[in-house]
Amino acid sequence: MAIAKQFHGICPFQKKVSIVQKTLLFIVALMGITGLFLTDQWQVKIWQIKKTAELNAITELCKDRIQNSVSSRLNALESLTSLFILHPNTQPQAFAHFAALILKFNPPIRALQYADPRTRVTYVFPPKGNEITLKNPMVLLSDPKRRPFTKKAIDLKKPVLQGPFNLRQGGTGIVVRSPIFKEDNFLGLAIGVYDVDRLIKEAFKGISLDQMDIFLADANGSVFHGKNAIPPGVERVTIAVADSLWTLAIGWKIKVAGPPIMTRVRVWGLGGLFMTMVLWLIYLSQSRAIQLETIVKKRTKDLSEANEALQAEIRERKKTGKKLLNSHEMFLTVLDSIDATIYVADMKTHEIIFMNQHMVKAFGSDLTGQKCWEAFRGEKAPCSHCTNERLLDENGKPAGVCEWQDKNPITGKWYSNYDRAIRWIDQRYVRLQIATDITKLKEMETALRQSRKMEAIGTLAGGIAHDFNNILGIIMGNLELSLDDIPKDHRAWPQMKEIHTAALRAKEVVKQLLSFSRKTGVNQETLRINTLVNESIQLLRASIPSTIEIQPDISDSIPPITANPTQIQQVVINLCTNAAHAMEGNEGTLGVELKETSLPALHFKGYKKMEAGTYIQLTIRDTGHGIDTSTMEKIFDPYFTTKKIGKGTGMGLSIVHGIVTNHNGALSISSEPGKGTIVKIIFPVV
Repeated sequence: MAIAKQFHGICPFQKKVSIVQKTLLFIVALMGITGLFLTDQWQVKIWQIKKTAELNAITELCKDRIQNSVSSRLNALESLTSLFILHPNTQPQAFAHFAALILKFNPPIRALQYADPRTRVTYVFPPKGNEITLKNPMVLLSDPKRRPFTKKAIDLKKPVLQGPFNLRQGGTGIVVRSPIFKEDNFLGLAIGVYDVDRLIKEAFKGISLDQMDIFLADANGSVFHGKNAIPPGVERVTIAVADSLWTLAIGWKIKVAGPPIMTRVRVWGLGGLFMTMVLWLIYLSQSRAIQLETIVKKRTKDLSEANEALQAEIRERKKTGKKLLNSHEMFLTVLDSIDATIYVADMKTHEIIFMNQHMVKAFGSDLTGQKCWEAFRGEKAPCSHCTNERLLDENGKPAGVCEWQDKNPITGKWYSNYDRAIRWIDQRYVRLQIATDITKLKEMETALRQSRKMEAIGTLAGGIAHDFNNILGIIMGNLELSLDDIPKDHRAWPQMKEIHTAALRAKEVVKQLLSFSRKTGVNQETLRINTLVNESIQLLRASIPSTIEIQPDISDSIPPITANPTQIQQVVINLCTNAAHAMEGNEGTLGVELKETSLPALHFKGYKKMEAGTYIQLTIRDTGHGIDTSTMEKIFDPYFTTKKIGKGTGMGLSIVHGIVTNHNGALSISSEPGKGTIVKIIFPVV
């Protein structure tokens, strides 16, 4: 109106101008007010869009962070599942060690458990805080609260989530049960107890959420993080957690109605500048919108970079976990593939820390956790020959390898042991023992000594027999000439005859010695040994007590061998007579078996080195008193006998050994006191 009055004083068309001015002012004022109103509403709308966009971006970021955090922690449970798939017989100590590593790199995990195929919770780590579970292990399928989730996990063969719920130790938690299947074989359940509050805190790390209300609800709509109920008008998204769906809701703490009040006051206060101020305000609003868009873009970029960093960290954790699992698997694969018994024991407590599979099979079970001297030796205290003090030097450093041999009292086998001190994963020094089975080498050494002894005895007996035979020939020749010259009624004739009889007995002894030492030639022919064995059994039946039952098992389709029939019959009769003497005075069974067999080289214990091929095997077994170890070493020695005087000369087995060897055969005897004796002889077929 002031402007209109000014125009009224200077304009010749004052009234007309006034009306136009008023109209113009009215129009301008109306346009200004309309423009200001529209500008105000437009600015309010821009503000709300910006806040909505910011809320959406933060909501999506929070969703991704929660999903990534939960997924990365569930991968730790998959590592535990993989452990039991690869090693179903994992022991408590190995479980605790592996679980400790997992919990070290996964703070939101409160505890790890393992339920066996009966769904009975057998392993729990850490034990502190889980005393109730350890004292009263539950069967999950028998518990009404846990049965549906356990059954669902087994039926679907994938992890199933239970919760959230209040934990006994405080806070909110969830339980994830992951079934362990190897092919279609159910091995149990890997169970993880997660701290939901720590999961959420970890997920929201680095995000400013002071101006927002955050709600998390489970699949049933129950809020477990935030206020009691989700108010209307908040941003909602669904998050997949294992087999469950959670709802994430985020809203502003203060309702977003529009820009700050002073901004609106400034807009309306400058309305008197009409269109110029309106245009300026529009320009300012546009500039401010661009600035806000830049801020949103920058905030979105920052959030995207933070998300990428989190993804990289998750990938690195997965890679580290995979390397850890692969190195553990490679370590066990290498140790289990070595054909030697390997174990690790604590040098102070003597507690067994590790055994490879070869040693587990050798001792029948995994003895981890027991004392080495009790588990491996059956001792009541540390072994007197323990090498612990020799494995470390004066400075407490490894002193090298300590090598020793002995016979293990539990397995009954000889071992060559190599002990050394090594640093274990917890930096303490432990004893590593690698032992190789040398039982066969010891047996070959014993057999070689016996063979050399028999060769030496045979050579000595042959030389003595030849020299004695020459002397005996002169004696008998002159004695027979003297008997021809002296009449029978001469008083010296009976004494001369006794001398002649004694000389004949000496001749038989020489014959036996020569047969043992293989110094005499015998005629050999192609024959079927089954006929000779049957005839020998018929001859023996009359001389063996009726309390002994003869059980022949002689095949009719036996190929021929090259042998001397008299000597073969002598072998059968000598061995069967010895067997009968071993059962003398008691009821017993004498088994005689003859069959064709194909043997590889060095197939039977006690046989000399034989070429692979087809052989005739003669087996004579009895149920007598057996032979002890000390006697077994001397049974082939000439004139060695355990029989009473007049019952034997001690040459029977010596002659058998010489005959079998002279026929290119081999002889093996096995016996235990009180369990009888088994003699096996093989002859090569023609």
